[in-house]
Amino acid sequence: MEDTIDAATLLDTDWPPPILVGYTTRDLLTYALGIGCSDLRYVHEDCTDFAAFPTYPAVLGFKGDAIDVVSFPSPAMMQQPMPMLPGTRVVLDAERYIECVRPLPTEGASLSLRTKLVGVLQKGKGAVIQTESELVDSDDQLLYRLQAASFAVGATGFTSAGVSHSAAIEAPARPPDAEREQRVSEAQAQLYRLSGDYNPLHVDPAIAQMSGFDRPILHGLCSLGFAVRAVLDECAGGDASRFRCVRARFAAPVLPGQTLTTRMWRTSAPGAPTRVVFETVVAETGATAIKHAYVDLVAQDGESAASRL
Repeated sequence: MEDTIDAATLLDTDWPPPILVGYTTRDLLTYALGIGCSDLRYVHEDCTDFAAFPTYPAVLGFKGDAIDVVSFPSPAMMQQPMPMLPGTRVVLDAERYIECVRPLPTEGASLSLRTKLVGVLQKGKGAVIQTESELVDSDDQLLYRLQAASFAVGATGFTSAGVSHSAAIEAPARPPDAEREQRVSEAQAQLYRLSGDYNPLHVDPAIAQMSGFDRPILHGLCSLGFAVRAVLDECAGGDASRFRCVRARFAAPVLPGQTLTTRMWRTSAPGAPTRVVFETVVAETGATAIKHAYVDLVAQDGESAASRL
C-alpha cells in the first residue's frame, strides 16, 4: 500500500523566493490582440491614454522574463509551487482572481512575482491546488494580487490541507442589465499563446485529443480576457483605470471560432464597491464557459454609490 501524502507538508507559510518576470510595450500590444481587443487604448502605443489591459499580469507566471518562445511547462512555471500528485492526468485552470493595486508601467518593466501554495484539497475525482501571488516592482511596491486554483484531474493518495478561495457568486434571477456578444477567431488561441502560455493543448490537435478534446481549445485566461473586455466596455466605457479586480471560475471549454455571450448584472448596494456579476456562455452550444464571476470597478469622481454605472 502506497503512503498517503500529507498535503499540509507541501504548503508554504512564508513567501518563497520570487521569480523574475518582465514585459515590453510590444508584449502589452500582443496580449491585447490575443484577447480580441481593437480599442486603440490597448493596441496603439502612441494613444494618449494607452494602458496595459488590466488582466495582463496573469500571463507573467507563464512567461517569466523570457523574450522568446518558451517550453511548456516553462522555466518560470517550474520555479513556482505545483505539487505533482499521484494519478494526475492533466492539470486544468479552474479559477482566477486578479486585483490591480497599481497600474503596470506602459513602457515595460522588470518585476518580481512571489507565489505560495496555500491549499491542496480533494474535490471529486481530483484535487484543487490553490496558490496566492504578489507582483512587485524593484522598490518592493505591490502592483497586483493574484490567486489561482488549478484542478489536477485524477489526483489521489493525499490528505486535504489548506484553504480554498472559491466563492459561489450567483447571477441574479432577473434579466441582465447588459449583454455583449464577441466572436472568437479561428486563430485566437494561436495568437494568444504568444503572450507566454505555450501549452500544446491549445494548438496541437493530437495533444488535444490525448487530453480528451476533439480539437485544440481556447486558453481559459483568453476567454476571461474577452469577458473582462465585455464588462469594461459595457459598464466602464472601456476604461482600464476603472478596473479594481475580477474573480471567475472556468466551467466549460471554448473552441476557437465560437461566439461568447457575456451577461452582466449590476449588484452594488449604496456605499458598496461597484460590482458587476457576470457569466459567459458559448452561444453555439449554450454551455456556460465562465461562472461565479464578478468585476469590481472603481467609481468615477463625483459619482455616488447609488448612481454608479
